[in-house]
This record gives sequence, structure tokens and C-alpha cells, in this order.
Amino acid sequence: MTLPILQPGITGAAFDAGVPAVVEQLNQQMVAQRAAQLTQFGRIDDEIRRKLTQQRAEGAFYQADRAIANAKSQRLMGALSSKFSLISKIQQNIG
Repeated sequence: MTLPILQPGITGAAFDAGVPAVVEQLNQQMVAQRAAQLTQFGRIDDEIRRKLTQQRAEGAFYQADRAIANAKSQRLMGALSSKFSLISKIQQNIG
């Protein structure tokens, strides 16, 4: 949208008629720009929220995997401990 150019030297009724048109066009441009900005901000907000949700889900999956790995590790350590205890008892009985 182009603005009408108010030429220097225009006075009176011609000037008065041109100013409201310019002001109206500027207002329309500002409204259109603001609407475009809000749309863009909305898209950015949606993208950030989507990434945050994805990160939270990945964090939850990581914590679940870590908990499973810790449980397996504890079971393995318990099994090894009982085997070492058994070996120690056998050595005591032999020696």
C-alpha cells in the first residue's frame, strides 16, 4: 500500500483532505503490521511450547531409563555380592 504524497505548497482544503487519508492509511498499515507481528509471535510461542514439551518428554524417558538401569545395577551387585560371599565361605571352610 502506498501513501499519497502531500506536496509542499498544498494548503487549505486540498491539504485538509489529504491528511485524513494519510492518517487512515498509516493506521491501516500499523494495524496490519501489528496483526502480522502477533501472528509471528504466536507461531514462535507455539514452536517454543512444542520444543519444551518435547524436552520434558525426553527428560521423563531419560529418568525412566536411568531408574531401570539403576535397578538392574543393584540386582547385579546383589548377585555378585552373594557369589563373593559364597566364595569367601568356601575358602574359609577349606583353609
